[in-house]
Amino acid sequence: MKNLIIALSLIFVAKFVWAQTAKEYTQTGRELIEKREYMEAILNLNKAIEVDPTYASAYYLRGNLKESFEDQHGAMKDYN
Repeated sequence: MKNLIIALSLIFVAKFVWAQTAKEYTQTGRELIEKREYMEAILNLNKAIEVDPTYASAYYLRGNLKESFEDQHGAMKDYN
């Protein structure tokens, strides 16, 4: 039982030690946009927003992507 508790504690701590920040997810999104890997970029921007719903850069970049794919409504939601 003690080993199980230790293992679960390590997993819990590892999740927070290696968790990316919204800024890091957004930077990865930028890099993926440059490589024209748009769906992966959107997934990273979504994750950035999930991590920090107030991180404006992620919304802005995601809005730009949506606009480029003619999703005007989705883009406006992200811009606002």
